[in-house]
Amino acid sequence: PEPEPEPEAEAEAEAEAEAEAAEKTTKSVTTQISTPVVTTQLPVTPPKQAATDSQDEVAVGDRSGAQSATITVTDAQADTLNEPNEPDEPKEPRELSYVEKMLAQERQEALKKRLKAEAQQRLEAAEAALAAQAQADEQQVAQSRQAINDKIMALWSLPSSTESGMRVTFELKLTPDGRVYEITEIRRSASANVAFVNSAKNAIRLAEPLPVPESPELFDEFRQLTVIFDPEGLFL
Repeated sequence: PEPEPEPEAEAEAEAEAEAEAAEKTTKSVTTQISTPVVTTQLPVTPPKQAATDSQDEVAVGDRSGAQSATITVTDAQADTLNEPNEPDEPKEPRELSYVEKMLAQERQEALKKRLKAEAQQRLEAAEAALAAQAQADEQQVAQSRQAINDKIMALWSLPSSTESGMRVTFELKLTPDGRVYEITEIRRSASANVAFVNSAKNAIRLAEPLPVPESPELFDEFRQLTVIFDPEGLFL
């Protein structure tokens, strides 16, 4: 008869069998399950060094930190990454052909003619405006002279002793508002008596203020007036 196995040896044998079975199961599961790895390559800008044949290894980990990848960058490639993009060199202007030169010259001549014509038109328009303004000023001066004449004549009462041929001339100095601040007798005819002269002066005072132009430029024509009194009429 075979001897019966000891209880301790039998327990050790069972434990080794269970360990081998567990190891096989773990290897099988590890083989069947594969973990995808996502590697993200990031631009690497190593410090600029002198160009050599050496290589730098940079370890870059993925976003999850599960694994890392190695990027090999040479010194020459690093210099290329750090260098700024140079602008393109300006192109030399193309020489114009004969036809293009002739067309450009024609356009320039046409532009000169147009500018000259426009300048001539502006000059003519300015001259026309000045002429129109001068004419309007002359009319205004004439109207003011006539208005002064009419106003004084309407207020001049001739004395009964007035005779034909009597005449007296005054020089008047006026303010811009038409007031007469000075009356100077320049001359009188031999037949003009005191009553005739005084009646003329009185008519001037009664006519104040005289209707002078409001424009300062036109009033210069009326700062000093010469007035001739004659029984036939008044002359400015």
